[in-house]
Amino acid sequence: MDRHGNVVNGSLTPQSVRLIVKDCCEKVGLNPGKYGAHSLRSGFCSTAAKAGKAEHLIMKQTGHKRSHSLQRYIKKANLFDDNAASGIGL
Repeated sequence: MDRHGNVVNGSLTPQSVRLIVKDCCEKVGLNPGKYGAHSLRSGFCSTAAKAGKAEHLIMKQTGHKRSHSLQRYIKKANLFDDNAASGIGL
């Protein structure tokens, strides 16, 4: 879509995605300075990992070439899973 809401042929540019994310954040009351196009990629990786999707399938979708890069997202997604403090009333 262009800035006027018209559907156009072709792909969105990274800048267009960034502007759309920031605009949506502002509309729902989030600080647009904290979010951007990369937030979508990060959120997808985290959500897919938390849902138990295979690493190679996530990498195929995101274009990650190295498992090490993807692992940074997966660590964030699983940070509070099976945490020693969970379930003991803290």
